[in-house]
Amino acid sequence: MRILFVMTLLLMSGCGYYEPKQTDGFTVGAQKVIFGRCVGCHAGGNSEQGFGYIDKPDLLIANGYIVPGSAETSKLYLKTSTTPPFGARMPFGGPYLYDDERAALAEWINGITVEEEEEEEEVPPGKAVVTITGTGLTIA
Repeated sequence: MRILFVMTLLLMSGCGYYEPKQTDGFTVGAQKVIFGRCVGCHAGGNSEQGFGYIDKPDLLIANGYIVPGSAETSKLYLKTSTTPPFGARMPFGGPYLYDDERAALAEWINGITVEEEEEEEEVPPGKAVVTITGTGLTIA
């Protein structure tokens, strides 16, 4: 019995809690939601309706799924509401996002700002120049 206890402690010591840092344009809270609840169906090209880039904020913005600074008008956020204005509520079939998860998405989207550049650079359609600032993204 004592050996089992010691082995359990050894196994647990290698299993630390993963606390992500802000990366790839996501705040910590949004990253937890996107990577914990969405990428299974909506990343790497996976999706029945072509929405397979949930892990790419620049594409979410360029393709109109996120309106910088406005969660309440962003399709990504609206799809998680109890009565989305189009299609099915996400995650499809549940379990649905908790209020704190939706709040994390809203905080991230509302923190995205658009920054004007002095020299306009030609950006191809469907692409965006993205830089990470503060709690969100800056789109240039």
